[in-house]
Amino acid sequence: MNPRSCALIVNDVKELLLVHRMKDEREYWVFPGGSIEKGETAEEAVIREIEEETSLSTSNIELVFEQSNEGRRESYFSIGAISGEVKLGNGPEQERQSSNNQYELIWVNMEKLENVNLQPVSAKEKVISLLRTGKL
Repeated sequence: MNPRSCALIVNDVKELLLVHRMKDEREYWVFPGGSIEKGETAEEAVIREIEEETSLSTSNIELVFEQSNEGRRESYFSIGAISGEVKLGNGPEQERQSSNNQYELIWVNMEKLENVNLQPVSAKEKVISLLRTGKL
């Protein structure tokens, strides 16, 4: 399984940009991101994934933590300066969008994160801790 890069995009009012997923009657949330392609660094992958999934551009990223999730290495990056309008980009998510497979970008308030089915749970817990301590 290819390693994965994920974006931690926080706005000025401490909301985190997440992808609300509804797939085959399952409802959950994920961090914007995806697989690192052959020849790509984790940093290059997260920049590409941000553009594909959120239509945002950035040049200011910083590795916050890495973890293993079911044997897959995941890198989580804080995203600094962003530009553009938040909307689903022209990546694979747009192509896969259907009545049984939905992708919706939503800003979620830090106080509500604990009540959201955010996957993976181990990353959710780390992000909540980082937000509470002001490190993100």
